[in-house]
Amino acid sequence: MAGLFILVQKDLREQMRNSQLLIAVVMGVFFGILSPLTARYMPELIAFLGADQGMEIILPEPGVIDALQQFVSNLSQIG
Repeated sequence: MAGLFILVQKDLREQMRNSQLLIAVVMGVFFGILSPLTARYMPELIAFLGADQGMEIILPEPGVIDALQQFVSNLSQIG
């Protein structure tokens, strides 16, 4: 267990020196803000893009669960 603590400490120190931790936090905040916005405006975007071809796509009203699911899927894509 002491070896794990030493490795985590080393990795955190290395990430602080290389600004990797800052980049990871900024990406997390970016996707955290983007996910609810995407869930909110997706029906309007799809309606706007499909209006030229006469298509009508009916989507349910987005909710908190939808935004959370998108956020978790974005985090899993990052790694």
